[in-house]
Amino acid sequence: MKAAAEAGRPRRLHRLTDPPVLFSAVGLLMLALLWLFTVNSIDRELEVARRATGELVHDVADTYEAQIVRALREIEQTLRLVRFQLKSMPAAAALDALGERSLLPPSLLFTTQVVDAAGSVVASTAPDATGSVAGREVFRRARETGDLVLGTPRPVAGTGQWQVTLALPVAGEDAAFAGIVAVTTDADYFVSGYDARTMGEAGVLGLVGTDGVFRARRSGETVSAGGGIDPDLLEQARAAGDTEPVPVRTTPWDGVRRYLVVRELFRFPVAIVVGLSEAERLAPARAQREGY
Repeated sequence: MKAAAEAGRPRRLHRLTDPPVLFSAVGLLMLALLWLFTVNSIDRELEVARRATGELVHDVADTYEAQIVRALREIEQTLRLVRFQLKSMPAAAALDALGERSLLPPSLLFTTQVVDAAGSVVASTAPDATGSVAGREVFRRARETGDLVLGTPRPVAGTGQWQVTLALPVAGEDAAFAGIVAVTTDADYFVSGYDARTMGEAGVLGLVGTDGVFRARRSGETVSAGGGIDPDLLEQARAAGDTEPVPVRTTPWDGVRRYLVVRELFRFPVAIVVGLSEAERLAPARAQREGY
């Protein structure tokens, strides 16, 4: 028995070294090595895609921040210019004089108004604009803070659009509150820089106040306003700053996981929110990985 077993070993070894068996074994080994190499390469591509997305979201945030700062500065300059003009002439005359010199923003996109201490509109670049804004949050906050205010968005009846007002308080000769100067524009003005070629259909641009309420938000072709950002999410994003890698967070308003950057703006009571969809940005690399 023992002799027979020992005699069978050479035959088994011989079968393992038979060309068909040997070539099959080598082929399987090479296939396994190739598969491992491919999977490892795809994992590297996935990591490259993650890093590239992190860099891209910072680039988009840089561009958006510059756009918003420029827009807010221009509006603030208009408000201060109108307020200064009110020292030397009545409200309607002040707006006419500035308009004739092309020192007011275009009326097609913006409405500039002067409101007295009681909240009544006394002059406006919009035709037949009258009435009272005394009950509006932006009027109350401008009176209480004495500084630049970015009001919460207001829906425009029958249009499905939203408007946002920025206001500065006006002081009378005795330094008492004498009203406000205000500029109003559509909320989508602040998110018009959304580029679907870069941000996809599930990215996000947003302008949020220090109160956590969105003044404007855009994802794909959808523009919205109002609604809040999760305070914890806002605080975490603020704390993360511009760190690398960019954190991926689930945005509560739509449940989408995004590479998210939140930046508070110097001199203005707002923060920008910029996000790129994790699913969209990593889809090619993930599809290739799943294919293997």
